[in-house]
Amino acid sequence: MKRQWLEQVCSLKSISHVCIFGSRSRGVSTDHSDLDLVFVGDYSESLKDLISVITKEEKVPHVDLYILPLNKIQEVSVNPKVTTMQIDLKQIWKRSGHSQISSPSLISLRIFCTFLEYERLRNKSIFKDRAMTQDYLKKMPGGRRSFDELVWLSRLCGKQPFFTQEEKIYLRSLQLGSVSGGLFDFWALNLDKSVLSLESRLYPSLKPFERGEDVLRELSSSVYVAYKTSDALELRQLFEKNSSLEIPEAWLVQYAISFNPCIPPDLALRIAVNNQPELFDYEIKKGLLQNRAINYQSNPELIDLLVGNQNRTVTLYARIKRDKTYLETLPQLEQDFLINNINHIL
Repeated sequence: MKRQWLEQVCSLKSISHVCIFGSRSRGVSTDHSDLDLVFVGDYSESLKDLISVITKEEKVPHVDLYILPLNKIQEVSVNPKVTTMQIDLKQIWKRSGHSQISSPSLISLRIFCTFLEYERLRNKSIFKDRAMTQDYLKKMPGGRRSFDELVWLSRLCGKQPFFTQEEKIYLRSLQLGSVSGGLFDFWALNLDKSVLSLESRLYPSLKPFERGEDVLRELSSSVYVAYKTSDALELRQLFEKNSSLEIPEAWLVQYAISFNPCIPPDLALRIAVNNQPELFDYEIKKGLLQNRAINYQSNPELIDLLVGNQNRTVTLYARIKRDKTYLETLPQLEQDFLINNINHIL
């Protein structure tokens, strides 16, 4: 199929490579999954309206687009989500034989495992009493995210990811959305064991544990407190100690603080006004907007501020948070995607 958007991008001197990464590159996506793209190069005005063009041509519900210079992709990122992209790209570049592109330098293994463990606990707290929606089947332990974790950790261990025939059949059931609660719980237990086994190879002190709060506390006491505490003063003190987004652990602490339901309004606003897009501050702002404790009635200044953010997803979430009927103005595919993927904040 001829892709006009791809021809347009490839004609630009500012872009050297175009890569698909994320769930669609790992084989764990569904029809509801977004399309993750990275353009290696520099931003130009001609790329401004490209996301809507790609969404329409590829017939996908949502496009996440990173435009990054090669040196930014190859250096250590403070954002563990960029690390997942780097792991994917390292494999893609290896297969395609791009000898002129060196492998990226990855975040510390401890911080990456901390991120995986924190996300697992956060998603459990969000979805534990909810229906088995597409978002549930993606993010809960035993869902498609567990397969993502196995792929990422296998590659960090220098292993080729391998799924048994039974695991492949179960993954296909997840992708089709036809999984019973009992089967899901069975695989959650088994996949968690496999993930922890790989994490223990990267960080051996985890061996005595099972996945959960003890593992998170072992990896990072600061991220554990940011996740667990209900004390507003403790959150303020933790933020002051971890105010620099240039430090990977501090970045992750702020990310966890943004999701904490006990975050005080003044601290949430401090995080919202911080403008450091080069340090992926928008991921932390997205956390604020996915925090059910933050709403327009109690935090109008924060929501109005983020409506004007440069990041498309932050702006979108803020508009929906301010007025849920805004969702109805979006194309049907994007409505469906958002209902499936951020239903916990709608």
